[in-house]
Amino acid sequence: MWLMQFVNAIANLHGHDKLSPDRRASGGYPQRLEKGFCITGLRQSGKTTLAKASFPDKPYLSTDELRAAGKLPPDPFEAMVKGFYPPLYDREVSPYDWYTNYIASYVERDVRSILNVKDLRQFQTFVKMCASRVGQLLNSQNFRKRLMKSPKLYFVDIGLAARLLGIRTPEELFVHPNRGNLFESFVVAEFLKARYAHGLDPELYFWRDSAGTEVDVVYEEGLKVKALEVKSGKTFAPEFASGLDARMRYSGAKAEDCSLVYAGERALHWKGMTLVPWGGVGTTISAGQR
Repeated sequence: MWLMQFVNAIANLHGHDKLSPDRRASGGYPQRLEKGFCITGLRQSGKTTLAKASFPDKPYLSTDELRAAGKLPPDPFEAMVKGFYPPLYDREVSPYDWYTNYIASYVERDVRSILNVKDLRQFQTFVKMCASRVGQLLNSQNFRKRLMKSPKLYFVDIGLAARLLGIRTPEELFVHPNRGNLFESFVVAEFLKARYAHGLDPELYFWRDSAGTEVDVVYEEGLKVKALEVKSGKTFAPEFASGLDARMRYSGAKAEDCSLVYAGERALHWKGMTLVPWGGVGTTISAGQR
């Protein structure tokens, strides 16, 4: 219960819309977060999951904007620890200290007030638990219909999640056990920012089969359904593409409609798939869709 109240409270804090149910032809009841802090989506087991968010008020910078301004950090994990709020780039400030003040000022004070939370320690634990579950399924069993509905949780600004986990440096993030999930959250947020920047529908999905094989992002581009996998390694390895390989086998999708974002620096091609460096997420949007 606290999770959805927390997301709604953050939305209210920034003057944003609340979550509302949205029925889709895919058969699920995905939750819509129109302008928010977290991205969630409901999944019916073996089917597709919807993730929605929007950024009309531009509270976050993108990697494209930072690169154009000459302020994009050279390393993906440095960028993630620093986060993407504008004040972190227009003054000399420690990201860890800035997020500490942000959490105290907004999350612990204002959100607690909205939720009428009495136990600060318990609430702090809950918020940190949200950060520890970033990029992961939040399972709840629907016994009546015998369906598994699993929302997936992301933080739009990954710097906040890193601070909640006590991560101070890029080196700490690189060896952190949640590195892969945090990197996935970062890439999903960047992909959404790029789609909004080009006036595209923000709807994203992820694909997961009954055996747990997963592709992180599935989205429509014109008449095509494309897939995007995310890996936090700095050097590509063939096993990174196992989820995309499985989806192609099951769906008949073509390799040219599959991309993989990794923490490396080089744009490459492998067996017809496009390998996208961490700072080039926006390039996965084809010229015809811009």
